[in-house]
Amino acid sequence: MKILRINNYKGEYSLDGTSYNTIVNISKEDLKAIVDYIMENDDVELDQIDEGENRIENKAENIIYSDLYTKLNSLIEKKQEIIDKIDSKFSNLIEKYQLD
Repeated sequence: MKILRINNYKGEYSLDGTSYNTIVNISKEDLKAIVDYIMENDDVELDQIDEGENRIENKAENIIYSDLYTKLNSLIEKKQEIIDKIDSKFSNLIEKYQLD
């Protein structure tokens, strides 16, 4: 699912892959939903900003989009490491407290 896209030189985000909203209107609830989706799915797509067709003309949108892209891309790259750490912690707790 494409979460971040650049369309007509504007930054947009989606929670469902079909309807898109301007990036300047993103809320903390939207961010949480996006992070949850990334952690639960492997089909995440993010448009990267460039100097050609994928540029954002509005400076505020560009700053928000760039920062969000960087953070989400980092989350995607570290996703398995995060999951492994969580699994390890839970495994240790289950063993320690004999929760099997």
